[in-house]
Amino acid sequence: ARALALLARQALEQAAQLDITAIASPVVEALLASETLTELLAGRRAAFRHDALRDWAIANLLGEEPDLLELLPRPKLAPPTLSRALEILARQLIELEATAERWRDLLDWASDPAAHPSWRRIVLLALVRSEVGPELLDRARPVLLAQDGALFGELIRLTQSSESEPAAPRFVAQAIDPALLPEG
Repeated sequence: ARALALLARQALEQAAQLDITAIASPVVEALLASETLTELLAGRRAAFRHDALRDWAIANLLGEEPDLLELLPRPKLAPPTLSRALEILARQLIELEATAERWRDLLDWASDPAAHPSWRRIVLLALVRSEVGPELLDRARPVLLAQDGALFGELIRLTQSSESEPAAPRFVAQAIDPALLPEG
């Protein structure tokens, strides 16, 4: 766990190659054997074998050390390498907790006026992208429905724009005449 935290910290700082010299050889060997890492330079440099492993490691590091969120470039568009990690973190904070308090704290962090709106979208959409989305919506209900449901309305608009697609192409694929479909 300490080795993964060390590697996640490097990945958080956007390191393409991870320095493994400070990690005991048996630990490195175990990470290589489990295909968590791939070795780039014998005993010196490695990389996460899959970006999902990197993203998961970063999310866990941020969950354990929330102060590290300040290393993220909030004023800029969330880069893909950190977007998925933030989504995993947001999901963990609400899926593994009895309340939405820690998730709401992350949303507050992402909603800072100086932050690019992409960070807020990631945290909000984590609710509906989860396999247990309906349960999470229920857990987040007090936050979503506060201020006459303003946040819920925002989540609905975000979901419609990013998680839906026009039905017409699917109907056409099923040999249904698109002229029979109403506009929109």
